[in-house]
Amino acid sequence: MIEQNCHAACIVDLDGSGFSAIYSRIHQYLLKGYAVAYVAEDNTATAIQNIKNSGVDVDHFLPTGALQVIDRDLYYNPNKELEPQKLLDQFSKIVTQVDFQKFKGMLGIGSAGPAFFQKGKLEPLLEYEHKIGKRFKVPVEIICCYRSNDIRQLEFSHLVSVITSHAYVITSEGTEHKGLNSDAIISFIAAGINKSLCANISDIILKTLEIAYGIKKERIISQPRIFKNALEKALGITSSRIVLAEIENEIRCALLGDNKT
Repeated sequence: MIEQNCHAACIVDLDGSGFSAIYSRIHQYLLKGYAVAYVAEDNTATAIQNIKNSGVDVDHFLPTGALQVIDRDLYYNPNKELEPQKLLDQFSKIVTQVDFQKFKGMLGIGSAGPAFFQKGKLEPLLEYEHKIGKRFKVPVEIICCYRSNDIRQLEFSHLVSVITSHAYVITSEGTEHKGLNSDAIISFIAAGINKSLCANISDIILKTLEIAYGIKKERIISQPRIFKNALEKALGITSSRIVLAEIENEIRCALLGDNKT
């Protein structure tokens, strides 16, 4: 059920949409003998009640230590310096306290985004995301909750980073997408180019960038800012902004699971 170092993103809305998928997963994992650490809401008592209302027997799972519910804003304290390494060490401490002889594995659900977005520090957030999914030698699955409004604020390089950091995405409707990988990003780029310029021109544009600037497809994924700069040189600032906006729209639609960007 849990793949070691599996790392997913879940999109939630401020009105509560998306949390039902999270609560359902919590219930599923607890019943199958996994430990769960939940750090995705800013009020512990409310979070526990929400989980209970979804059908989880919290009165059983909390005392046994199978379920931990932690206040998000205390854990990801926006009033402190949000250092990726300290957050990684903090979560590692929770993992080391799990008895893996007793539990089959662990599901960790967190929402670091609000604290980082509040401080306007996205690079440390993305660094944290890239590292946490590759950290553990025990069966740990991690789900990172992103608010849909925050996804709408991300520009191209950050959107690429979110996709490449996570094995799959759970939309606010609960739909699970496992195909958001490097090939998917290239398809979003091609679709954005074709929609903003003209149909079937993406192959020519991408080939031009490769020949003129050495921007191969792998480099677009690993160095999205260099791709952006090359696009500006090839098309000019105005046209490249139109193209990038359409590419960003394609990626956001895939992450959000709808066309509301």
